Amino acid sequence: MADTGLFAAGLVVVTDLSGVLEEGTTMSEREIVAIIPARGGSIGIPRKNIADVCGKPLVAYSIEAALAARRVTRVIVSTDDEEIADVSRQYGADVPFLRPRDIAQARSLVGEAMSFTISSLYEQGYCPDVVAVLFCTHPFRPPWLIDTLLEILVQGYESIVTVKKIPHQPLFYIGSDGALRQAGLREQQDGLAESVRYRSYGLFEAFMQSPQPFGKYLYPVDDPVCLVDVDEPQDLEYARWLVANNLFPE
Repeated sequence: MADTGLFAAGLVVVTDLSGVLEEGTTMSEREIVAIIPARGGSIGIPRKNIADVCGKPLVAYSIEAALAARRVTRVIVSTDDEEIADVSRQYGADVPFLRPRDIAQARSLVGEAMSFTISSLYEQGYCPDVVAVLFCTHPFRPPWLIDTLLEILVQGYESIVTVKKIPHQPLFYIGSDGALRQAGLREQQDGLAESVRYRSYGLFEAFMQSPQPFGKYLYPVDDPVCLVDVDEPQDLEYARWLVANNLFPE
């Protein structure tokens, strides 16, 4: 899974949009770039980012979603690989330069790739207001969701990131007497030993390039198709099955 570390954990998840998007509110004109990191090397699935998914390479799903989003003004693929660059251009993405191989390794941080890409764009005179990050290992990302999240972001938030629920059952809990106790079957049945946690999920992340009055906005996603993450061969087969059976939520 694409867990980038671009955003800090332990934040409050906002699920109620009331008061965030007022009726009739529209986004002022902003330059919004969607950057799709897609390095050439991959471990679980060789050449994963251009693996065929029902007639299209995996990276094409993220490119097409970004191009279809009304709020995105430019779509860029950040890659170190000439073949991925050519494929990406065929599907309408811009690949203005290649990423150095030393920041496109299995242990390379996505933050390094993003910093290089944004800095290189600045050197070319391109300074977007908003940077969105779309990982192509998450192919099922409907354009309306991209637009919705961008609409939320520009209401004054520094950044926005999708999150998913993680059920959590601690081994210990603090009893009413203040003592630390081991969670047993009874406590689990009583609901004392189970709570819900959230973790960042690389379906969508975006941030403003200028200071904003509010902090980070966490947007929970629970659609099982949107949460598909192509990491291992079985994930790729599942993605193909979903597309073949028209289960991608357009």
